[in-house]
Amino acid sequence: MISSDFEELLACDRVLVMHQGRMVDELVGAAITEDRMLRAAYEAVPPETPTLHPTGATPDDNHGLAENTRPSAGLMIARVASKYGTVIALLLLILAFGVLKGDLFLTSGNFVDIASDVAIGAIIACGLTVPLIANEFDLSIGYVASFAGSL
Repeated sequence: MISSDFEELLACDRVLVMHQGRMVDELVGAAITEDRMLRAAYEAVPPETPTLHPTGATPDDNHGLAENTRPSAGLMIARVASKYGTVIALLLLILAFGVLKGDLFLTSGNFVDIASDVAIGAIIACGLTVPLIANEFDLSIGYVASFAGSL
């Protein structure tokens, strides 16, 4: 069973605690407490005394995996694409337009036009950043921006 509900997990006889895709602790029997699960998940530090598995393995035994397992090339590409995909796509578009229409696209006048076109959206985005950081979602900014544009 995969769960994040403590009541379900407390009823289990064995719990594996994961943090960022890695197993950080294994709790068995009476060691399964809400405090131990939270501590393991948030601190990502195994407890001071290892909990023995019925087979005699400890959480540090790595369960038969090589110590320095490296992710595959496809996984590395997928991680980079998911993290930087938008920036990579933007750079590819700039490169493509620069090659195809370099005499028109790669000019200082064009970059000034692009900057002036996105200036209002950038100002609104900067203003909306503060409420979003404070976990206060203010959706009225879209209405105010559209009303200001009609003036």
